[in-house]
Amino acid sequence: MSSTLQPEPVTLTQSAEHQISTLIQEEQEEDSALAQLYLRIAIQGGGCSGFQYKFSLIPDKQTNDHAFDRLENDQPSAVSVLVDPISYLYLGGATIDYKQDAMGARFIVRNPNATTTCSCGDSFSIDD
Repeated sequence: MSSTLQPEPVTLTQSAEHQISTLIQEEQEEDSALAQLYLRIAIQGGGCSGFQYKFSLIPDKQTNDHAFDRLENDQPSAVSVLVDPISYLYLGGATIDYKQDAMGARFIVRNPNATTTCSCGDSFSIDD
């Protein structure tokens, strides 16, 4: 008997889900042909710690994307998050949050794979 390991999900807080839903709605109001939009989160080199997060709204998913639609409390989310296979190596188990405070409004990634993050939270590093 073989078991299939399920990927560690990437989840959203309710605050992040609300903000992403608002952004999706605004995009769809501007372009009515956008029936479905996904949040893509990717990892790219850069930032003060070595890697940084890139967020985008896209209309199509790739066949090899990991797709997640759960909130951090394991409830279903109205927003689908897509992560490419390479970025998933760095993002498995992460939670995306949205904060508004004195530093401004921004998405924050609580990433259990990051060993260090910069003070603004936009970049991170991972030790081998």
